[in-house]
This record gives sequence, structure tokens and C-alpha cells, in this order.
Amino acid sequence: MLAESRRITRDKVRDHIKRRCPDIALRAADVASSLNVSRRTVHRALAACGETFGAMLIEARVDLAVCMLRSPLFDRVTTAEIGRRAGFSDASHFTRVLRRKTGKTPLQMRRASRLEPRDERRAGCGRRPQPASPQNFQPTATVGSTVPRESSTVSTSASR
Repeated sequence: MLAESRRITRDKVRDHIKRRCPDIALRAADVASSLNVSRRTVHRALAACGETFGAMLIEARVDLAVCMLRSPLFDRVTTAEIGRRAGFSDASHFTRVLRRKTGKTPLQMRRASRLEPRDERRAGCGRRPQPASPQNFQPTATVGSTVPRESSTVSTSASR
């Protein structure tokens, strides 16, 4: 039961970090305060799951930066600015961390993503693919087939 509550706390901490990772000054005490637990409880819950606050924060920032580097929406934003927006305090630290985590520099990652189709560039950045549903299904006409048109009824009384 104690292990389960620590996993729940860890998941809450992870969600909170993902939401607030762009904040350069984010600390474990801030997250603990938001969750109404002590800073020690945050660290204890993460340690029980083999994680640390710092590692979780860096991971969230790297994930956010990778999404921005791959997104066509950020093509005109410098890599240094992307690092800053992801929560890294300076460009060199951002470059070092990204290279250590992904094996690529920010510029290499951006260039590699430009070779991918646009749909793949957007994948994995907070957007989940929508499952096909019968309401959204629209059959397409094949060559040689006819598509029925909606018939409009004309009132015969109006023409009299």
C-alpha cells in the first residue's frame, strides 16, 4: 500500500513537472507545495521508484525541446531560444544535455527532422492520433462509381 501511494505521488510529480518544465526556476519545493506534500515526500516517492527530481526534470525538458525542434511551427526559432523555452538556462547546457540524451546536437536534430514527412515531425509532441470512428468515416468514390446526391424536393404547390 505504501509503494502504491509513492507511485501515485511519483506520477503526480511527473505530470506537474511536464506542465511546468519550461520554468527555469522550477524546484522540488515548488512541486511539493503545489501537490500539498513536503519536499521530502517528493524525494522519497521518487527514490522509491528509482528516480530523482533532477533527472525527471531534465527528461521533461529534453522531451519538450525535441518536440519543438521537430515541429515545423518552430522552424524560425533559433535552437538557443528553443532551449530557453524548454527551461534550459543557457544554450551550451542545452546542447550538452541534448547530445548526451539523444546523441545529436540541436542543429543535427532539426536538420534530420526536416528530411521526415511533416506528419511524422508532429508525431509524439503531445498530439495523440484520433482513432477512426464510424461518425468520422466518409467513403470515397471509386472510378466508375456514382456518388448519390442529396435530392431537393420542390414543392408543387409553390409552382401553381
